[in-house]
Amino acid sequence: MIIILSSCSFGPFSCGDNRNYQPVTEEQKLIYAILYKICTENGYSNLKKSNMIYIVDRSLNQESKQNDKNENKYVVKNGDIPHRIDDFKLCLKTKIELQKIADRKGDFMYLDIGKITINSEFGKIVISNWWQAQTNSKYAYLDGGITEYQFKKIEGNWVFDKITSSIMS
Repeated sequence: MIIILSSCSFGPFSCGDNRNYQPVTEEQKLIYAILYKICTENGYSNLKKSNMIYIVDRSLNQESKQNDKNENKYVVKNGDIPHRIDDFKLCLKTKIELQKIADRKGDFMYLDIGKITINSEFGKIVISNWWQAQTNSKYAYLDGGITEYQFKKIEGNWVFDKITSSIMS
C-alpha cells in the first residue's frame, strides 16, 4: 500500500499551518506585537512586496543556535509565529530553505528576530531585515538593517513605545 501526501506543508515552498496561534509566553506576545506592527503599519516596503513574509528559523542549525545563545538571542520556534496577520502570511524557514526559495522565485527580503529582553514594565525586541539573493544573483544588496523596538506593558498588552536603536543601510 502506497500513501501519497499531496498537500503536506513540508519543504521549502510551503509553510506550517499555525491557524490556532495563541501567544502564551511573554516572548511570544512580544513577537506577535512587533509582527503586527510590521504587517499593519507603514514601512518595510521591500519586505511587504508580496503577501508572504519569511522569518529565518535558526532552531535546527546547531552552530547558529550556539551563537544565538552566546549573544542572548531568542531562538524562534514555529509555535512563536502566527499563520497570518492581516493580508500577510508568515512563514518560518531555515537559511537553506530561504536560499532554495530565492533560487526558484527570485530575490526577496526576510526577517530575523534577535535578542528579546523583558522586565515587568518594558520589553525590547531586535528585528533585522535582510535580502536573500539567488545563488547567481546579478545584484548585491545594501538595503536592510537592524532595529531595536521597545514596547511598554499596558494592561497586560505590549504597546509600541519607541525605537531605541537602528542601523539601516
